[in-house]
Amino acid sequence: MSNNTFTPTLGVDHTLAKMRILLAIVAYATSSVGIFSSLGATGLSLVMIARPSMFDSPQSYLFFLAGFVVLYAWIAHLVMCINWIANKRLETYWPASGSVAALLSILYFANVLSSTGGASLTIGKLFLALIAPIIWTFPAFLLAIHLVRFHLSSGDEQGKTVANH
Repeated sequence: MSNNTFTPTLGVDHTLAKMRILLAIVAYATSSVGIFSSLGATGLSLVMIARPSMFDSPQSYLFFLAGFVVLYAWIAHLVMCINWIANKRLETYWPASGSVAALLSILYFANVLSSTGGASLTIGKLFLALIAPIIWTFPAFLLAIHLVRFHLSSGDEQGKTVANH
């Protein structure tokens, strides 16, 4: 009697896949404070939908859109990470659009952080405001750099562009 059990495969060495899963878990877990803090902007954008009275200035519309840009940046990060674990390279769309969304998110939070406290803007305050979002998500930020490099590299042609946008 033969053993005909089905074993799912990712099309990648299982040791490599397990290592990548572990790295992703560590990066997301150690960046969780920054991830959940940034996703708070998305939550506020959803509240703004329910309370149209919050749209009281042109800046409130930018704030509303920023919440969804932040959400998209994390979705793109997760899509790239899942495909990296499976050793599948994505179309250029994902690393490019995810990078733009992440940069806009960092700039958005730099603006929010630099404008708090009522004091005048200084170079030091602006520097800290730009660095703070990166520090809070540093492991995920480093993983993002690696993910973008992975998905933009040619690699093996078998894995190239299997997951389309």
